[in-house]
Amino acid sequence: MTNYGFETIRGIEESAFLSPEQEGARRAQENLSRLAARYTFIIGTCALLHPKFPEMMGHLAPLLRENGRSLIIPDSVINDLQRLVVKNPDLTVQISDVIHLLAGLRLEGLVQVCGNGTDFNSRNQLIQLAEQMLEYTEPLVITQNKRISEELVELNRTRPTIARRLAVSRVNHYGFLSRYIPQSAAAPQSPVLNPLDLRLLSGDYPLGA
Repeated sequence: MTNYGFETIRGIEESAFLSPEQEGARRAQENLSRLAARYTFIIGTCALLHPKFPEMMGHLAPLLRENGRSLIIPDSVINDLQRLVVKNPDLTVQISDVIHLLAGLRLEGLVQVCGNGTDFNSRNQLIQLAEQMLEYTEPLVITQNKRISEELVELNRTRPTIARRLAVSRVNHYGFLSRYIPQSAAAPQSPVLNPLDLRLLSGDYPLGA
């Protein structure tokens, strides 16, 4: 039966009563739902160590379950976590909690670990895995690492004839995902110069006037 857009209208009316923070969370959840329906998620070491990773997984896990998907983790990333505990014992509790969370999700079929234990370079394995997955699906890599993010975005530029696209996101401080914006696409920002002063000094006349 046609609802003549009543659901849309009701959604607009309900959002009018939300605080800015609640509205932001609602939009972030909707965005995550769209991503989970489209992409296969891969995650790197630094994203697992983000303080909001457990909260992000709390949002993502039901969506993975709903879409019959799982979070892909290169086995070199698990090796990274083990080495970090030895290198920095202060991270032991945090990493132990992350490992426990991932182990439980794997039992549910919501986490898969890829690799044969021979690759110890998580950066290389992450990029190679994403490139391989482009052959049959659309991967979304979750990483906080700027260098890796730029290399992953470059894959889309070097494979222009491939219909499938690779996406890159990072865990944000709200416990959701934010799309990574390549540095070439981001407007340069100065931490020193006053943006109001710069706007006041914008050009008044076209060149050659």
